[in-house]
Amino acid sequence: MAGPSERGFVREQLALDLTAPAEERASFYTRGQAMTVAEFEAGARVAGEQDAEILSVFRARPGQKLSPWIVLDILNQETLGGAPIITSVRRSITTLTKRGLLVHHKRERVAGPYGAASSLWSLA
Repeated sequence: MAGPSERGFVREQLALDLTAPAEERASFYTRGQAMTVAEFEAGARVAGEQDAEILSVFRARPGQKLSPWIVLDILNQETLGGAPIITSVRRSITTLTKRGLLVHHKRERVAGPYGAASSLWSLA
């Protein structure tokens, strides 16, 4: 039998509105993480802000193809080192691509900072 705190957590999870279209739902990684509704909402807000910030980098450079690492470098220069981590940049780029705002140039790659090939994206 579930204890009082577990029942409260379940009640909060059941209260989530999952009827919105997928493109309108929050897009950030939560799999395997137990979190409250407030934590979920805060994470969704931060993810949305990061998506907007990353989209603004692409909009400021129409026609340019950028890798996640290039976007991170730009954000670090613009925010004096206050950019999100590379994982968040990649998540935002994936979200924006799924929403049709960015195009993934799968066959075009550039070397990242550690020598591994990194794909390029541009505005749709």
